[in-house]
Amino acid sequence: MAFPKDLFRVTSHQPPRFQLYQPGFNPSNSCWLNGKWLTVPKAEYEKRKAKHQRIYKGLRDAVATQHHRNKRTALKDMTEAQRQAYEFFSGEETLTVKQADGYGLVSVEMGGTKVKPHCIEWIRAKGWKIPRLIVRDNGEKTYDQTRGRGIPDDLIEVTKKPVDTWKEIVKQNKENQRELSRGLLQSSLEEAQPPGMIMGCDFKTFALSMSMHGLLEMEEEIVRCEFNATKGKKDRLSDLEDERAEYVKLRGDLSKHPHFEEAYDHAKAEHNDCARANLDSSKGTLFDWVLPKFSPDGTHEPWGPKDVPWAAKDVW
Repeated sequence: MAFPKDLFRVTSHQPPRFQLYQPGFNPSNSCWLNGKWLTVPKAEYEKRKAKHQRIYKGLRDAVATQHHRNKRTALKDMTEAQRQAYEFFSGEETLTVKQADGYGLVSVEMGGTKVKPHCIEWIRAKGWKIPRLIVRDNGEKTYDQTRGRGIPDDLIEVTKKPVDTWKEIVKQNKENQRELSRGLLQSSLEEAQPPGMIMGCDFKTFALSMSMHGLLEMEEEIVRCEFNATKGKKDRLSDLEDERAEYVKLRGDLSKHPHFEEAYDHAKAEHNDCARANLDSSKGTLFDWVLPKFSPDGTHEPWGPKDVPWAAKDVW
């Protein structure tokens, strides 16, 4: 991070621009942040430049020794230079937003405690909304992500219950994966196919093989949830009964392909060979799963004690 020696300048543009360099400040670790050159009227420039240079004296030396683990600076203890920099740019924060296809996360720039105006306009231009109440990552508490952030009322989405962002994202990703499997299966049945070979096979064979991966991921999810339950942990991001119900739907759709059994057995054998090798070589510490035989209704044969990460210290 490099800061200019002189924090004021007159550019060579015609007409010239009168500029002051304004750094940012992060109070959580007392670090100076990269800033921007701000163009101001000539009269304001002449009035401010000397004081601006003076209050930021020693900035370059301070930056050379700062560390992201430094102690916090309370708002009441900030110097004039720190307060000015903090209100200009205090870092970035992550907001949950409601997009056209569901909820997602975006990074926004902050000026003090408020979202900077250009980020507000960017969110508005995208047509997104910002839900007020959000579930914290551990799923135990909620918070108001709009409080004190200067977000206009027209951008705030008032929901009936708090939005569990990660749960929504995982749900959307799973839905996308299932639709991808269905799309690949359909592609394997179409007559017109692109020329050439992919990974040593024609496109139809490749598409059919890849469509099986979504199904195997669901089997892995079911086994993982069951394994975690034996450790006394329930995954808030995955519901076992919902997972089984979606598995039945997807398997029903994929099984309509005339070569489903052959493709499914081949993909599962490859998966299990790899999982077996990973578990054995890691002595049960890698998070991998040798999948048991599954039935179309989502039930399955018991998995063995060495078919799961038996020596892993944490559940996942």
